[in-house]
Amino acid sequence: MPTLINGKKLVVFLLCCITIILALHYLGKLTITIALMIPVLVAMAYIDLRSHEIPNELNGVLFTIGTLNVIGDLQSIRCNIAGFFMIGSILLLLGCFGGIGGGDIKLMANIALNY
Repeated sequence: MPTLINGKKLVVFLLCCITIILALHYLGKLTITIALMIPVLVAMAYIDLRSHEIPNELNGVLFTIGTLNVIGDLQSIRCNIAGFFMIGSILLLLGCFGGIGGGDIKLMANIALNY
């Protein structure tokens, strides 16, 4: 069974994550939530490009990060949860007509939960 990430690809993965984190840090846009999301999103992009599927496990990690973010910021909890359900519902309707896949729907809803 082939491995998804060998040594060379792991180095490229880590360099991508570090580059994005440093760029956001110098732009003043880096938060702990974003720093936690970047490696997950880079891994999702890599796997999606190779297999055209986004693993549920990685969506679960993003959901966990989003939930902790919402719990940590009680002032915007209603907006975050509303965004999660609104984006999820709209994209679910598109998915019913074949315009978008289930993994993409979960990914976008999870990102809406974080912002």
